[in-house]
Amino acid sequence: MNRKLSLAGLVDAAAFTGVWMTLAACLGSLDWALEIFTHVTPQLALCFFGYGLYRLVIARRHRYGIWIAAGAFAFGAVNAAFVAPRLTPPPRFDAPVRQRFRVLQSNVLTGNRDATRLLKLIETEAPDVILLQETDEDWLRRLSPLTNRYPVAASEARTDNFGAAVFAKTGKADILHFSDAERSPCARVVIPTASGPVTFLGIHPLAPGDREDWKGRDALLGEIARFAAGKPRFVIMGDFNTTPYTHAYHAFERESGLLDANLGRLPFPTWHAVYPFFLRIPLDHCFHSRDLRADDLRRGPSIGSDHFPLMFDFSL
Repeated sequence: MNRKLSLAGLVDAAAFTGVWMTLAACLGSLDWALEIFTHVTPQLALCFFGYGLYRLVIARRHRYGIWIAAGAFAFGAVNAAFVAPRLTPPPRFDAPVRQRFRVLQSNVLTGNRDATRLLKLIETEAPDVILLQETDEDWLRRLSPLTNRYPVAASEARTDNFGAAVFAKTGKADILHFSDAERSPCARVVIPTASGPVTFLGIHPLAPGDREDWKGRDALLGEIARFAAGKPRFVIMGDFNTTPYTHAYHAFERESGLLDANLGRLPFPTWHAVYPFFLRIPLDHCFHSRDLRADDLRRGPSIGSDHFPLMFDFSL
């Protein structure tokens, strides 16, 4: 009996903790430490709905069981509201298809020394463009065989987990720097097509480990959003170091005018690759201009990094 009471007490304590986490998530735009709880709102929603069902089952044993269940469902709905906008169906694209592209995006993890799984994935998927983050000199050396099939390339090797590289079959590639303090490189390639040039940009803002980095990440995302705004045939992919439930993500979406390629579906949890599925969060994303049609966005297999890769198929 004591064991049952102890387990029930732990469940109630977890629910009480979830209440404070939910309140923190609602204030996530005010501080980086509060934003952390925004990232797990889908998990909180499921936990609250489960707790509400649990409370309904034992409602007869508790004087306020039904009211507690109602409160649990209410907090579940608050957390679900963070996710609901991502489920909105994307706009229809009825123009005739002239050309198709496939892009592979991956944060390879600087400390990951196994390039064979990424090279095998590239061989299997045969993307037209490859956007990579966290490439250092060793990674670029291991990826050098790609230049046989992808002669257009640009890279900046760094040891601080902010290297960048792009490989493409045709076009013109370079590395862009914006005004962020870390000078985080963004890999870009522009590919000519019959409909006009298509631009691909790989980005990797700072992970917000403190208030300064949090502001730096948001500032860089805002600058990139303004850079992309109004440009036709534009694709941005990368490790955004934020989830689709945050103020920074919504601001990027609004200011850039780009479409989230994953609209209409639950976001892919891409980090951390070794965590159980329930504990992963979506940090890698894809946005595109409204004159492109998103045909498919999917998560790839583990390549030894802490991030899963993404593949994006689109038409124009």
